[in-house]
Amino acid sequence: MGGCLHWYILKLIRTLIILALLSPVLGVAKNINTPIKAIEESSTFGKSYNALYNFIQNHEYLLAPLSATVAGAIRCGYQCGVIGGAVGIIDELALYFGYTDKHYLSWGIFGAVTGHVIKSSLVSDIGGVILGIMLPTGVLNEHQEIIAPVIGAIAGNSIAGNSGMINGLVGGILDEALLGNDLADKHYLTFSTLGEAVVNSLGYFSPFTANAIGMLLGLIAASYEKEIKGNMFFPIKIAEELYATYSKFIPTEQLNNHIEKHAIALIGSQFLTQFLSLKIINYNQALIYNFERLDNPNGPAWGNFGKEIANFVVFLFPYVLGQIATNSIDDYFAEKLQFVLGDKIRAGLFTDEIPLCLSNDLDSTVLIDNLRSDILKVVGSGSRLITNAVSTSIGGAYGIGIIVIHSPNILIYSTLYNKVYNFIEEYLAAQLKLYREKITALNSELMSTIQYDTKNIRTITERDGIEATRGKIEDIITAIRELGGTQKLWRITQQSWWSITGTADSIFNYYLAANEIQKGRIPFEDRNKVRTASRQVSNLLSWSGRTAQDMSYMRESLNRIIILEGKIHKAPAKIDQITREYKNIDHMKLQDLEIGVADRLLVEIKDLTLNMGEIYAITGESGCGKTSLLSKIKGIKENNIYGKGSIFYPLINGNNPKIVMLSQQDYFPLNASLYEIVSYPDKISGDPVLNNIKREEIQLLLAEIGLYAFSSNKKNATQEAKKKELTLDSKQDWHTYLSGGEKKKVTIVSAILKKPNILILDEPFNGLDLKSIPIVQQMLKKYLPDTLILVVDHHAQDNNYNFYDVELRIVDKKVVLRLK
Repeated sequence: MGGCLHWYILKLIRTLIILALLSPVLGVAKNINTPIKAIEESSTFGKSYNALYNFIQNHEYLLAPLSATVAGAIRCGYQCGVIGGAVGIIDELALYFGYTDKHYLSWGIFGAVTGHVIKSSLVSDIGGVILGIMLPTGVLNEHQEIIAPVIGAIAGNSIAGNSGMINGLVGGILDEALLGNDLADKHYLTFSTLGEAVVNSLGYFSPFTANAIGMLLGLIAASYEKEIKGNMFFPIKIAEELYATYSKFIPTEQLNNHIEKHAIALIGSQFLTQFLSLKIINYNQALIYNFERLDNPNGPAWGNFGKEIANFVVFLFPYVLGQIATNSIDDYFAEKLQFVLGDKIRAGLFTDEIPLCLSNDLDSTVLIDNLRSDILKVVGSGSRLITNAVSTSIGGAYGIGIIVIHSPNILIYSTLYNKVYNFIEEYLAAQLKLYREKITALNSELMSTIQYDTKNIRTITERDGIEATRGKIEDIITAIRELGGTQKLWRITQQSWWSITGTADSIFNYYLAANEIQKGRIPFEDRNKVRTASRQVSNLLSWSGRTAQDMSYMRESLNRIIILEGKIHKAPAKIDQITREYKNIDHMKLQDLEIGVADRLLVEIKDLTLNMGEIYAITGESGCGKTSLLSKIKGIKENNIYGKGSIFYPLINGNNPKIVMLSQQDYFPLNASLYEIVSYPDKISGDPVLNNIKREEIQLLLAEIGLYAFSSNKKNATQEAKKKELTLDSKQDWHTYLSGGEKKKVTIVSAILKKPNILILDEPFNGLDLKSIPIVQQMLKKYLPDTLILVVDHHAQDNNYNFYDVELRIVDKKVVLRLK
């Protein structure tokens, strides 16, 4: 009776350790606390743009039942599959009506299948169900202290049976007690037991000698506990890193719901994939076995070979369907995250004055240049890595279970082998990353240089700077090519390493299994089972090395997104401490206002009243603070210009005044019609009546300001304009096509159309011919009679065609009023 009880305890412990290893994989939904129905009602995940993905999105409630069906069918055939599907349906209904907050029953099914695959027994099933239900609660993640006692018990059992199991269990418990009280920093007793188990399994030494050597080796191995544990759980780290990044942009409840659905679908699909893969391996082995016996024409081999070919062909169809379903589901969940992550980042990036803040940060250029590719890489590569991690972890867990039962020392040998492999692989990946980061920064500099100099090509040409631009670009390209050459050498080295290890891995796993067979520790009939398990364990332990390159790429992108997110949400410098208030007054008032840059005061205003309907010329020497003052009146804060004091704005019909500012530098959106440019930043109305009214107004204003080419009556247009038949809807590179004066006229028309209450113009008459200046001034007075207009004008005296009411001249940091 006692022996039987110990046998059951051992089976339960073995199931426990494997599911504990799987707990980080299956525990991805541990923070889900909101019913699905409530989450879906507030979901911000957008729709998919693919018919297949739309179908999945509209039927997400089927994911748990289907995954549970697959798991049940793997456990014990069609009947269990039906039971699993029913359990999944119950889970969904319980969640929908708010009775539960997680798919506990579905996780229980997953646990039962995991335990059963490891060891077919009632104890494994029961233990698997219990632990499976515990997984989404996060209990196992939070109580990793159970692993050492379990490992100690298994290792002890291999040394001295039941008594050894008890000794190992006690040793593991003592380890946890010592660690918990800061009396030790490693699991020394557990590693000693493992060392004894491995050396005893060799059979070369007496029990006493084997225990002594094993204990010594175990104590040495204990010093590498962190690295060993890191390799075991490395596949999970990527999921944690991605979760931390996504949670910065996506509400927690929504993200957790998305992750749990993905996890359930992924676990189910991976169960199916593992099952199908093992079937493929079995069919392949059977084919090889019969193929090697075709030398006897009269033997049964040919018939068996044909039978296996038929089985293989028939099985190939569901195998392909399973792969398609798995890939489609993975792509679906990755696409949803890609859309929402991209939308959230762009929304944050182009909000208020955040782009202005980032424009003052040179490092932001590289981050923004790579933003789209980084999002695609993080979501796409991250999703593939998670899928691969789950698949590898499940396969590795099965393999560990089989190895622990048949030959625990294979696990130790494989750990040592793959530790060396991972070290080399990660070193190569680090070298490639170093050069890739340098090349990425140079590519960003190259693109910025090309874009900036192309934009200013007219000025560069006039100043004979073409050669200088070309030289700078060639220097950057030369540096990129030099770094790229070294990077290619490292790439060749890495590819050569892959070729060598691809063959070495297969030989190593064959050797481990063959050695165990030769020692009589593995029955011959279990040879393929153990070899496959050894390969699965090797894949798990070498996962960090095999994915080091993809991880490196993904983490670079992840880090850039995290840095950009930090910059987007960085607390403002608050160097602008101006109080802005809106009152029922007929003027704008500046009071105790100070404007400056760094520690240099530019303008100081004690009390200044600006009346609505009047036009003010702002004059003064270059650099005296004219534009800085107007930017603060506009309300711009994060432009590295400090300010303090008060600005009181007038309420217009109970609303805040509409303020429009036209700076010296023109902005014409790319690939836009002149109609869109004049309307910018407002969108064109979809109402055809309003649209026609606005078109007529624009055409009249363009004709009045002297741009006849776009008016309805082109009799005054130049022959060239008539020939080109330009219209408001013509799309050109208008910034290049229009002359400086024409661009000024377009922006003035745009400002008039907006009918602002306060209009701020910075050098609006630069580039205009002498005939156009009075026309523009008359139009501003005509169409904006009640608007307060502030104009920076270095030539206010010469440009004043009965236009300015007051001149405000900045002299020695003070504003001096000069009446008309």
